Amino acid sequence: MLGNSYNPNQDEALQKEIESGLSRMLAIRFDIEHLTGKEAIELVRGRQNND
Repeated sequence: MLGNSYNPNQDEALQKEIESGLSRMLAIRFDIEHLTGKEAIELVRGRQNND
């Protein structure tokens, strides 16, 4: 999917590149257990105006 997004309609070249680099590839999966963040002030103000 990533290769097609950067090189659309280049299926043969993409497949060749994948096969040549597959032995050097490493994929890491992250399972997010907890996520924090700040709410944008625009959203806070918008919600206050709607109340």
